[in-house]
Amino acid sequence: MPPLTIKRPRSGFTLVELLVALAIVALLATILVPVIRSTVGQAGITQSQSNMRQIAQGINLYVIDHDEVFLSVGKNGEPPWVQVVWVYLYPDRRWPGWTPQDLDGTVFRSPFVDESPGARSYGMNALLEDRHPERRYHFLPNPADIAILGDVATSSEFRLSQVNPRNAGQVNVVYLSGHVELLRPEDIPDRPTDLFWSGNLPQ
Repeated sequence: MPPLTIKRPRSGFTLVELLVALAIVALLATILVPVIRSTVGQAGITQSQSNMRQIAQGINLYVIDHDEVFLSVGKNGEPPWVQVVWVYLYPDRRWPGWTPQDLDGTVFRSPFVDESPGARSYGMNALLEDRHPERRYHFLPNPADIAILGDVATSSEFRLSQVNPRNAGQVNVVYLSGHVELLRPEDIPDRPTDLFWSGNLPQ
């Protein structure tokens, strides 16, 4: 009798099966990576908008305490607005400093801020104070069209030169009315005299 041949079960993958599996993984990665990036980016935008709403609430607390007068961006020897609002939002914590690392874990740090020491997250509309030094902004008409806070690059003042489209190419802006909008840079008025910046209606 010829000896019995015992067939052992095949183990592992063939080269063709391995290549097919790798192709499937690559296809899934192509589909999922942009989705994940978009989801993470949207979460950052939402977090930044939440930060700015809370800062706006801190500003309103200051206004209530000061007979409807808004705080200064930090002119004429007055402390910068960020340090003033800090006291309202973190009354039990000392002011840590200006760098993104100092402000980590607080509403004053944008999820998209540059890590360099000179980087800033949010700025207050300095042109509004230039036009209305008495700082009684609640009495201005059209508060839903007047910016009070926005994304900035390297200053605590929100100005034309500091507009920073860090949110997927767009800019978060808080208005005097308290609502937040995500704007494309080209949708932000480029004239300092515009209602958006100055609080003045066109003549």
